[in-house]
Amino acid sequence: MNRSDITPGYELVVAADWLPVRNDGGQVTWRDRPGGIARALGQQVAARRGAWVGRDGGDGLAEGPYEGLWLHPLRLDPDLADDYYHGHCVQTVAALAQGCGPVEFRAPWREAYRQVNRQFAATVARLAAPGGTVWIHDHHLQLVPAALRRARPDLRIGFFLHGLFPPVEAFLRQPLRRELLTGLLGADVVGFQQAHSARNFLDLARDLGGLRGGDTTVQVGARTVAVHTAPTSIDAGVIEGLATDPDVRERAAGIRASLGDPDVVLLSVGRPDPAEGVEGLLDAYDGLLASGRLDPARTVLVHLSTCGDEADTVQPERLARVHRKVAQINGEFARVGRPVVHDLCHELDRAELVAFYVAADVLLALPLRQGMTLTAKEYVAARAADTGQVVLSEFTGAAIDLPEALVVNPHDADAVADAVTVAARTSNQPGAGMRTMRDRVRRADLSTWADGFLAALAAPLAAGSARPGPLADEMSS
Repeated sequence: MNRSDITPGYELVVAADWLPVRNDGGQVTWRDRPGGIARALGQQVAARRGAWVGRDGGDGLAEGPYEGLWLHPLRLDPDLADDYYHGHCVQTVAALAQGCGPVEFRAPWREAYRQVNRQFAATVARLAAPGGTVWIHDHHLQLVPAALRRARPDLRIGFFLHGLFPPVEAFLRQPLRRELLTGLLGADVVGFQQAHSARNFLDLARDLGGLRGGDTTVQVGARTVAVHTAPTSIDAGVIEGLATDPDVRERAAGIRASLGDPDVVLLSVGRPDPAEGVEGLLDAYDGLLASGRLDPARTVLVHLSTCGDEADTVQPERLARVHRKVAQINGEFARVGRPVVHDLCHELDRAELVAFYVAADVLLALPLRQGMTLTAKEYVAARAADTGQVVLSEFTGAAIDLPEALVVNPHDADAVADAVTVAARTSNQPGAGMRTMRDRVRRADLSTWADGFLAALAAPLAAGSARPGPLADEMSS
């Protein structure tokens, strides 16, 4: 694309596989999801009068403005979308990064991934203003930065990975490994949730690309690519406001009443996929009830499963195992009309989700491997009285931000059981740990994260003096 082909457009364009809004029977609303950032980030972009390019969710959403944000749904052929998303994104890229299940490599999936990334890049190139800023999100679009740089070298391009970046030896299994590295290094700033993901990326640039740089930079010809570590967060003010709303608190009391007014309500939120660790959590709960460390007459576990856009990425056999385990626990320990496990799959609005946070005494967040567990931060923000406990996997970015939680190895059944027992016993006691976590989440909220990333993207980086490696010409062209 020549500069003469560029028409005035948006100073900020976001590209993501998902859109921050949904069309519900003709009514367009912000998309809310447990532990999701769609709404809050969409509002941040809207405040900057930006544009958002995302994959059409099949709900008939039209291109156009919404509360200051220009929406551009990207409509894909259904078969292409299936190979791209359910194939390459889920069963190759995400599975490899999580390291918790089988990984598949299929040539049609890879080609679909290439095609969709090219469509995203072409759309963003048309929408971005000369010299504008583009922010690309997550593993679905790793080829977009380089494609966009070739089309629009005038743009400032940022990429942020919300999940994990695998170690070099795992990444090298991908047939697209060289294209993916080239794609990512087309950005000016590449961002990660955790420092070890950033280190993995820097190691890859050195080992596969032969590139050099500093502790937080990679030299690509005359360009310096900044490697940025910044854990995502939540819109803490909104969560806090809802948690103190009389209607939400009344609903929370109603939830506890409907559960039989137990002494302890344990809450888990997430999909029953390998990385979430739901099966291990249920095994631990079963063992605690069987051993008498938790009283089934006084304890209830509520698991809220994610429904909607991502629900169909869960393997049916895994979902069936979760349902069987729930039935087995209830069969052994429930009383008539009083299950000890409630496995719910509802599309909750934000107020209803916060009501569950307020109602719960303990949040169990035990993913086996995850970039960030924002449900833990949401729960903390909702605990206005500084009561409650969080049992948190050490293999999630939230454990770095919330060290006052009961942080455990989710593979260690004894450690999980001990932590849940302590949490159940102490959850009603206001604590300095919860207060400290709440203050930290409030200070480092989503707007702070977004501002920080965009500031890093706007900051000029001088070209380094390190000698470029063999991929430099390809990636800087």
